[in-house]
Amino acid sequence: MITKQQLFKKYVEEQQSTYEIAKDIGTYAGAIRRLLHKYEIPVRDLSSAQKTALEKGRSSHPTEGKKHSEEAKKSISEKNHSNYYELTKEEKQRRSTITNKRWEERPEEEKEIFRNKGIEAVREAATHGSKLEKFLCARLIHRKYPVDFHKQFDQQHIDIFISKKIGSFTGVAIEVNGPSHYKEIWGSQAFERQASSDAKKFGFFAGKNFLAIVVKNISGKCSQAKMNIALQEIIDILELTDEGGIKENYYEVEISNGKE
Repeated sequence: MITKQQLFKKYVEEQQSTYEIAKDIGTYAGAIRRLLHKYEIPVRDLSSAQKTALEKGRSSHPTEGKKHSEEAKKSISEKNHSNYYELTKEEKQRRSTITNKRWEERPEEEKEIFRNKGIEAVREAATHGSKLEKFLCARLIHRKYPVDFHKQFDQQHIDIFISKKIGSFTGVAIEVNGPSHYKEIWGSQAFERQASSDAKKFGFFAGKNFLAIVVKNISGKCSQAKMNIALQEIIDILELTDEGGIKENYYEVEISNGKE
């Protein structure tokens, strides 16, 4: 993808952001952050990254001389979660307080819709979902994404569906695929049927203008740390797509087959 020397030059010497590097090489910011950790290149915290962007003219001050609409304020609030797992405990608490305050300020009828969706999704996940599906469902609900668990669309089953416009897409279909999607566990005929079914499903998603994200859990195992990484990659894809930085309609998030 990109060598350590190339990444060091772009990120440290040229002070490019993870989003800029990701866009340049055709990936997403979460993958770049993982490479920074892998290559032991110090990652800038959020305030340093914002300061660098302002100094280099990549972005203007988010509030100076501007009056944001309520929709813009909501969008800014959502985007600020992109580096959540790199934040200090104090910063996470500060953001949590702000998020809770904004939630309380929502109209009661809107909050009731989100509550009902969340209750239904959590109940369905607890009854029928895999460990990974339950985790992703719960954490996306926590991030205030409107989630439907095991959604049915015209005979097509979607593991996790986000009924929200993201970028140019009318919704997001997240499929959590286990070993049977990639190995002939139940024989060649069953494997061929699964492949045919998957192809039809993603053709359906494209026809509906859904953003499709496939979480590939080939080994069937998944530690808490790897679930957190998968979640962050999904959030990165959603937020970068919402910003208009990437426009592809299909992404894969692969759970590492390394030692659990």
